[in-house]
Amino acid sequence: MRHDRNKVLIFRGITVLISIASITVSLLGSDSLMSFINKLCFFTQQSNIFLCVILITLFVKTARDRIKLGRYGEICSIKHRWVHFLAIAYITITFVVFALILAVPVFINTIGKEGAAVSILSSLGLHYIVPIAAIIDWIKFAPHGNIDKKMPLYALLYFPIYMTILIIRATSEVPMVDYGNYVSMYPYIFLDVDMLGWWSILVLPVSAFLLTLIVYGYIKLDAKLAERKIMQKETVIDEEK
Repeated sequence: MRHDRNKVLIFRGITVLISIASITVSLLGSDSLMSFINKLCFFTQQSNIFLCVILITLFVKTARDRIKLGRYGEICSIKHRWVHFLAIAYITITFVVFALILAVPVFINTIGKEGAAVSILSSLGLHYIVPIAAIIDWIKFAPHGNIDKKMPLYALLYFPIYMTILIIRATSEVPMVDYGNYVSMYPYIFLDVDMLGWWSILVLPVSAFLLTLIVYGYIKLDAKLAERKIMQKETVIDEEK
C-alpha cells in the first residue's frame, strides 16, 4: 500500500523524540552509578530501550526511502520481523501492567516531590504515549502474515532470566525503590520476595499467561491485517482492470 512518507516521517520522528526524552529524563534522575543500574533493572526501562532502538531504525530507514524513492510508496520495516514483534509484545506488557496496577500508587508517591511534573511527563511517555504510538505504527505500517506460532515460547524465555537478574541484584543490599513508607530491593511490589516471600514466584506463571494472551492476540490480529491487505490489493487490481 502506498503511503505518504512525509507524514510517516513526522509520526515516527515525534515518537522517537518522545521515547528518547522520556528514557533520558528517567535515567538522569540517578544520583549514583548504583541508582543508574537500578533503574536499568526496571522492565519499563528495558522494554522502552529495546523499542527505542527499533523506532530509531524505522525512522532512519524511512528517511532513507524518502530521499531515494520519493514521497509516496511502501513504508519500510525491520528486516527481522520477529524482533519488532517482540518489542511490541514487551511494551504492551509495560503499558497494561502499569495502567492496571502501578499507575495510581506511582503518581501518588510522585506528586509533591521535587521535579514531580517532569517525572510524571516522563512516566506518561514511557508507559502510555510511546507504547500506544508504537502499537499504532506496527498495525498500520509493518508487514503482516506468517508470524511463527512458537513466538509465545520465544517471548517467555526472557522472564526467568529477568527474575534471576533481579534476585542477584537484590543481594547488593541497595534498595531499588524508596517511597519513604515503602522500601524494597525489587522494582515492583508484586516481585518483592522479602515482603511476599516465595509466593512472589507465582508472578512468573501469571506473567507468562498474560504475555501468552498478548502474543496470541497479536498473532490473530496480524493474520487479520494480512488478509485485509490482500483484499485491498485485489480491489486495486480489479479497479485498474
